[in-house]
Amino acid sequence: MTPSEYQNPILCADYSDPDIVRVGDDFFMVSSSFNHVPALPILHSTDLVNWTIINHVMDELPLPGYDRYQPGKGRMGAVDSLARWQAVGLLQHAR
Repeated sequence: MTPSEYQNPILCADYSDPDIVRVGDDFFMVSSSFNHVPALPILHSTDLVNWTIINHVMDELPLPGYDRYQPGKGRMGAVDSLARWQAVGLLQHAR
């Protein structure tokens, strides 16, 4: 392969619901991690092919029982809003 070619999958893991933002020459990605912790991995790349995990949005799950399957319990909007704020704050800090 030449340097301009790559082979899929570029990430050998399950990074569902990815969101990618460009900051200058850098790309940052955050993805779902469901009930796995640390939660919401944040990755960095300069070429959209080679990625490195640089941090996680949350080190631990916010509430007891959050790590268990609980069908019909709904989702926690406050936790979702807090995670988004932390991710946005991190990206603003990276500038």
